[in-house]
Amino acid sequence: MRQTLELRGCEHESFGELHVAAQANERTAAAISVGADGPDGARAFKGKLSVWNEDAGGAIDEGATTMLVVADGHRGHLASHLLVARALQMAIPRGPLELLGALPSLAGSKPPSDESCSTLLLATWSRDTRRGFGVSFGDSTLAVLSRSEGAQIANRKNDRYIDPWAPETLDPLRAHEFEFDVPDGGVLVAFSDGIDECCYRSPERSIRPADLIAPLTSDEGRSPESYARELGATALRGVNGHPGGQDNLIVVATRG
Repeated sequence: MRQTLELRGCEHESFGELHVAAQANERTAAAISVGADGPDGARAFKGKLSVWNEDAGGAIDEGATTMLVVADGHRGHLASHLLVARALQMAIPRGPLELLGALPSLAGSKPPSDESCSTLLLATWSRDTRRGFGVSFGDSTLAVLSRSEGAQIANRKNDRYIDPWAPETLDPLRAHEFEFDVPDGGVLVAFSDGIDECCYRSPERSIRPADLIAPLTSDEGRSPESYARELGATALRGVNGHPGGQDNLIVVATRG
């Protein structure tokens, strides 16, 4: 049975609030927030927007396979929201070439006066093989987490963003391809830079790999819903005395 979870920033614009949802008997969950409130919160860094929350994301669960999707919009929310909606309508790719071949199908018709673009991260994981593959554009992140092996970042950030109204930006040759393994008991998590740059444009003062592991240390068996909630709350709060919640955030997590 196929289950689809989608969170859209346009539906979550209350500053200081974190919305969490789960599916597939809670093996997959996501959390989204527009960011923190107050003078040091996200409002001070986002500029004047018709929709304050430009992030979107979600997941497909089907059999032993899960596909995670994260998109972080820039200069508006329409690009990220379209990319996630179309990605969640895809058949889950069976291999890297099939995923690359599906990228052009995410393009759409340009709305009037829209200048938005977006990051995009797509990652597919099979629990039968413990292996996965994905593609990314821009600065969203996929991490494989376990208490035994720590946090392993699976993809590499770049400055290749997607304008879904310009199909050439979805050219598979622009994509960063990656593969990964998830150990027994591990968690797979995708997130926008509202997590690892929760202190705006200051990754060194934001959530680092050790902070990604922290929610797992008390109980390896905790649910992805609890993990997504705790990681999102940490990003809103900030770490090591630094301000957090200075950008929109989306986090999607799954485990075996």
